[in-house]
Order: sequence, then C-alpha cells, then structure tokens
Amino acid sequence: MTAARIDQARLALAEAHRAAGLARKPIERSARDILVSTGVAAIDEALGGGLARGALYALAGEPGSGRASLALAWLLRATLLAREPVAFVDGADALDPESVSEALRPRMLWVRARSSLEAVACAEQVLDAGGFAMVCLYLVGAADPREPRAQPHAPQRRVGPGHWARVAQRAESSRAIALAVLDDHNDPRAPGALARTAFVAHRGAPRWGRSDVLDATTIELGIARNRQANAQGDGHARASLSIDVR
Repeated sequence: MTAARIDQARLALAEAHRAAGLARKPIERSARDILVSTGVAAIDEALGGGLARGALYALAGEPGSGRASLALAWLLRATLLAREPVAFVDGADALDPESVSEALRPRMLWVRARSSLEAVACAEQVLDAGGFAMVCLYLVGAADPREPRAQPHAPQRRVGPGHWARVAQRAESSRAIALAVLDDHNDPRAPGALARTAFVAHRGAPRWGRSDVLDATTIELGIARNRQANAQGDGHARASLSIDVR
C-alpha cells in the first residue's frame, strides 16, 4: 500500500460520503478532541470519558466473544462523531462484508493483508497518511511465523514491541485512535505496556427476538490494564453491553 493509494481511497470515501448525504459539516468541537464511547458507562468512566484520539488500545478475547462486532461498533461511533473516515486493517483477510453496517460501509477503508506483519505495515502507512478518526488493526487469526531468526541481523518475523512503538507514535502524530484486536492477552504479539488500555471481551448471553431469530449478542467487556484510569473511576471495571447483529 502506498501513500498515493491511500489518498485515492480517502477520495473515494469522501465521494461516498457525498453520495450518501454525509458530507462533512462544521462542528463546534474539534474532531481531534473527541472521546469515543465504548458503549459501557462504567468503562467510559474508568477511561476518563471514552477512547481518546492519539492513543493505542488493545482488545482481546476468546473466539465468539464479539471482538470484531465491538471493533466495528467503535469504528462507527468514531466516524459519526469526527465526520472523518476510519480504517479496518484485516490481517487475516477474514472480515465478512455483510457484518459491516450500511451506515459504516461508505465511511470505512478496508485493507486486506496476508499476515500480521503486513497488516502492521499497512496500518502504519494509513496512520502516516492522516485524516482517519480511527484505525483498527485486526490480527485475530492472522498468520505470524514464530520460528526464531536464523541470523542476528535477519528481519524480524513476528510483531513485537518495536512495531507497536511505531504504531503508537503514528497514532499520536496523526491524532487517530489505534485499536489492536488480538486472539487473547497471552498473545505474544500484544502491545503490552505500549497500549494505553487493554480490554478483554467475554462471550455473553444471546438475546433472541421473535421466531427464535438472534436479535443481539451480549458482550462482557472488561479492562485488563489501564494506564489512564479516571481518578474517581475503577481502573479494572467490567460490564456488559449488547451489540445488534442485524
């Protein structure tokens, strides 16, 4: 992915915004200062109001815990608040387009990568390009060769602290929210202390509608580690939220 291609994608998103009647309008509050709600009041309180631009966050959880749904929900909130595009960098090329809401589709750049290392490189370029309210780096199921380097100066084959340091730096420079979504918090690719807050998602109970049709899924969202807990909030808050699956 090159800067020129990112610019082309941003122009295409801007055109889609206009076609959908979503052209940017002046807002009273700077888009660079917005806090994006997680959807859970207790979690937002622990964060001091929500997800802050210019910071790196991590989200992990068991299979079926709703990580992808939650990431897409946060992307939608970010683009609606900031009126800027967002990006989903898919390290496993596993995103189902049908899972993306119609409200999010014209606002989201979908980058399809072939490995976790390629996904991180793409995310860095998107952040460098600027103009994105939030960039989600989805590494669940992404390929990641884990054999040790054969020689001391051979290229690193696993996502590590150096990669996350660059992502965090670029997020801060571009004033974008960077969200890394991983398999679990024992994942060696996790950002660790470089993430401002590490979230953990657990599978909750489904909510059924009429005719036994799944209407929504409940996600138990918790904070595993928080470097910026609200002075009055709980740095390890945990609560549930419902994500509409339709």
